[in-house]
Amino acid sequence: MINRIGIVGAGQMGAGIAQVAAMNDFSVLLHDISKAYLERAMHRIEKSLSSFLKKGRITEQEKETIGRPDRFRYLPVDPGSPP
Repeated sequence: MINRIGIVGAGQMGAGIAQVAAMNDFSVLLHDISKAYLERAMHRIEKSLSSFLKKGRITEQEKETIGRPDRFRYLPVDPGSPP
């Protein structure tokens, strides 16, 4: 059974895929070239979850569960790795 999903690219689409995966009980490995991009993706996911909460699509408990730090793992690029 698949329980972890890896996503390369933490842009708008990558963050969206990561959120949907997390909302469906997957652990997510999110990879990008910059820590700043990864942080922006988490901010985007947090903002989206807050919007879902405000609209009544998820509960506060679901928001906290989906957005748990252990639900997402970031894999920044190793500066020493070949391009």
